[in-house]
Amino acid sequence: MLSQRTAAFGLMLLFSTFSPSAAIPQSGEPLRLALTIIGSNPVTAITVGNRTVQAVIDTGGGGITLSEDVIHGAGGVRLADERVWNDAFGREFRVPQFTMPVMNIGGREFHDVVVIQAAESLKDHGPAVPNMIGQHFLSGYFTVIDYTDLTMTLWPSSSEFAVDPTCGSAPIPMEETEDQGLVVTMFTTPSGSFRLGWDTGATYSMLSEALVESLQLETLVRGETHFHTPTRLVAAGQNFWPLEFVVLPLQLPDFQGVIGANFFSDHVVCMDWKKREVRVR
Repeated sequence: MLSQRTAAFGLMLLFSTFSPSAAIPQSGEPLRLALTIIGSNPVTAITVGNRTVQAVIDTGGGGITLSEDVIHGAGGVRLADERVWNDAFGREFRVPQFTMPVMNIGGREFHDVVVIQAAESLKDHGPAVPNMIGQHFLSGYFTVIDYTDLTMTLWPSSSEFAVDPTCGSAPIPMEETEDQGLVVTMFTTPSGSFRLGWDTGATYSMLSEALVESLQLETLVRGETHFHTPTRLVAAGQNFWPLEFVVLPLQLPDFQGVIGANFFSDHVVCMDWKKREVRVR
């Protein structure tokens, strides 16, 4: 049975000061990240200093997050300002920020990267691993997410790269959000339109209790957990039904739910922040 851990890491909204444009080399070659799926999260190996660690690739998170021991072991330099962020249930966290001398992601070195220290998670509410690479890094690339092939391919947005042939042909526009790195699109259902975030950090697709109650959506109960499956879930003329959502007491900024691992496991998803569109096959 799904617990609230399904969402607690899935949308932590880490508002980091990391600037992808300052760190991404001007090269036409992509970063190719080999994935392992751990607890429904896509995890890749990165090197911080001289230590290789696992990190979740999280399109719903913000900056780069590292555990305290990884930061100190790699000579992280603490910054004066702390970072305050909220998780998907509205809990507030205050954590220190550091500059890391060198990191290697996908075989490429990045220098003087600003990261935040991973917060201590409540029992059963934390990520599969404490380290994370979020959308502030990913948004500098055309990102191809393929769980079946266990790869993420990151093409620099500055390259003349054409749409990957594995991507769908129909672009789904990204909606405006407070944080432009967050990927949110509009879906149409028989009960109305939903703004949903695309979140590789979410171990399942989710809808907020407030939305379900306000629209009086029909739910299925398993154990103590409620689920909703729209009879149609349409974006850009594509019907992605059936997709089951777990219903949780989420507190999201300006959207009502997220697309999680039970979607990504069945589709290739391409995110183009430059053109502000998503393509799905």
